[in-house]
Amino acid sequence: MKRELLRVDNLNVFYDGIHALKGISFVVPRGSIVTLIGANGAGKTTALRAIAGLIPPKSGEILFEGKSVLGKETHDISKMGIIMVPEGRKIFSNLSVRENLIMGSFASNSPRRFEEGLEYVFSLFPRLKERFNQLGGTLSGGEQQMLALGRALISKPKLLMLDEPSLGLAPKIIFTLFEKIREIHGRNTTILIIEQNAKAVLKMADYGYVLDTGEIILEGSGENLFLDERVKKAYLGG
Repeated sequence: MKRELLRVDNLNVFYDGIHALKGISFVVPRGSIVTLIGANGAGKTTALRAIAGLIPPKSGEILFEGKSVLGKETHDISKMGIIMVPEGRKIFSNLSVRENLIMGSFASNSPRRFEEGLEYVFSLFPRLKERFNQLGGTLSGGEQQMLALGRALISKPKLLMLDEPSLGLAPKIIFTLFEKIREIHGRNTTILIIEQNAKAVLKMADYGYVLDTGEIILEGSGENLFLDERVKKAYLGG
């Protein structure tokens, strides 16, 4: 059985006066792919933002490698090894690919580790090497997602959190993106992912949790959730 990397216990979060997460608990084992699925507004992004330190929980606990992340600043959490790729990519469009990648390397704060990280990113996304001095805003949507992933991976995170990585991308690009996510996982990166394409993510995930209006209503292996009639009806178009 895989050791747990992240544990969320009885987490309550209020967002703009709304009780967005109502005592949710889940675990992300080391070396796994875990997904949170649910309708828009279910609380998936709120969960990731709370883990990343962007929203202070009202109560509950978040443990990473057995240590609490509550009360820590986002930059300190990233130095612990938790990196989030936000929905919509959020690259710096007026900076070059090189400068965007440098922005992602502050957690390691080491020129040698940056060079090592750059090699790693280029091995995954050779297109970024070709576009190294090009402004981020001039890249295609798929290339921008590569850059967002590369910026997150340059410091070699222990936990990579992805929020709707396929959003706004063409079907052919989405297929390539999921292949890359599998490759990233195969290189010993634990992944917690939110994804609108529930079919694709459940086929890839080791385990999943279904959120509905801030509560976990169902959980199971990716395969079992994919075959579950309730999940099919609500999220898979079945």
